Amino acid sequence: MKPTRTKSDGSDGPPPEGRGPGRPPGGGDSRQLILDAAAKIFLRDGLSASTRDIAAEAGVTPAAIYHYFPGKRDLIHEAAAAASQLFEPIGAQAVADGEPEEILRRLAERYLATFARPEMARFMATMLSAGMKMPGFLPMMAGRIQKGVVGPTITYLETLQKEGRIGQEIDPPMVGQMLFGSCFSYMMARYVLKAPWVQDIEPEALARQLAHVLVNGMGGAAAPAAGADDADRKGGPDEVA
Repeated sequence: MKPTRTKSDGSDGPPPEGRGPGRPPGGGDSRQLILDAAAKIFLRDGLSASTRDIAAEAGVTPAAIYHYFPGKRDLIHEAAAAASQLFEPIGAQAVADGEPEEILRRLAERYLATFARPEMARFMATMLSAGMKMPGFLPMMAGRIQKGVVGPTITYLETLQKEGRIGQEIDPPMVGQMLFGSCFSYMMARYVLKAPWVQDIEPEALARQLAHVLVNGMGGAAAPAAGADDADRKGGPDEVA
């Protein structure tokens, strides 16, 4: 009797025939093709997308998928890890020359520009859906974000502190989390939840305010002119494909 996979396993049906210990043609290239295809299909169709659709996108047989990944959940985990590289350009540019407020503003703008990409909103919605179904998934993604985004930001703040450019009373991990958390919550509210209260706040205005408050506090140097921020308020939501 041919074995079948249960729905709780997250796969599409019976395991493909002919699966053996030998590597399919293409070796590591096939594995990467499958991961790239899975990330694309999961973002487009959600986690209910079939492995047959992924195989077709990758140009491989369904059997090849099961050679590299024991089940669909394993494929989801690794495809999500690959797709999390959407965050990588942010952290890679964390250290730059300039005054602390200017650098934090630029960093916030990079966060927000990345979060505004249409595929990022879909990615986050898909990942939250996966996290509700698979224990341990969201902590794995949090680790990826910490390594590629928040960690480099904290390292930069620690460098500023060692150079005496920010006070010793500042807690770099806390400030790094404040910067990332503010940008992340803005992205979720604006692009995923479509919350009306953030639709008239432009990313550039938010970046300026965040950097200013983090460096100067609420009672520091004069805040940016009100007209500068008002000019950034459009009064309507962005379109996210």
